[in-house]
Amino acid sequence: MDVGSVGLEMAAAIAIGYFGGGWLDGLLGTRPVLQWVGMAFGIVAAGMAIVRVSRRYLRDADRNDDGGKGDRNAGL
Repeated sequence: MDVGSVGLEMAAAIAIGYFGGGWLDGLLGTRPVLQWVGMAFGIVAAGMAIVRVSRRYLRDADRNDDGGKGDRNAGL
């Protein structure tokens, strides 16, 4: 998954949790308890997506890091 799509993943996770919880509330008659629980799970899933993408981004940045040396011979 790309860094640019993490926002869509976050929105989808929260929406699925919220509306899925609302659907379960309708079935079980517990409105709005499961809707809030579903939204909380969605927010946790969104946070996990941010952590996952951040770790991947930092790992890739470390691989491409040259230790601050730069390319001193580029113009020669």
